[in-house]
Amino acid sequence: MNKTTEWVPKRIHQESEEFLESGVLLADPGENTIKVGQRINGPTWLLFILVLLLLLGIPLGYQTGMFETLGYESKSIKGGGFTNNQSGTSLGIKTMYFFKGQTVFVDYEAEVKAGSLWIRFYSLTSMLDADTWLRHKVESTAKGTATFAVEESGWYRLDWDGTVLGKSPAGSGYDIDYTLTWGMR
Repeated sequence: MNKTTEWVPKRIHQESEEFLESGVLLADPGENTIKVGQRINGPTWLLFILVLLLLLGIPLGYQTGMFETLGYESKSIKGGGFTNNQSGTSLGIKTMYFFKGQTVFVDYEAEVKAGSLWIRFYSLTSMLDADTWLRHKVESTAKGTATFAVEESGWYRLDWDGTVLGKSPAGSGYDIDYTLTWGMR
């Protein structure tokens, strides 16, 4: 190669120009050859560590108390008998491992037009035994906080739904608009 001539690279994959978009890496400047599609932008192990920290860090943050709120839900629910209509947004986790001594809270703002809103907290090991569930019933339009003490470490679930039981006349079903945030303290 003459020192005064301009250097023009040869392409290994000349049959397609789409390989050029993914980047090029000079294989050997003496050979005047470029390998196409072999460029790595940054260390891939860093991405793996960030994803792992995200997946493990969020639940650990809740357990250590760094994060207090586990979720948010804003819905309108109507039902009665065997029907149920729901619309709204729900974000967060409702099932989690809690330690003895923690307090789980549900802040609510509910507009109860008919029926009532049941907020329940129960252990997954005793979920079939409804007598062991901790409950909070919202029978009228209200704003408040339901708190539940964790008496034994284990997997627990928060759950809520409308019910026809309440101060409404029989046969009126339930019609509730609510906003909830939940977490632990």
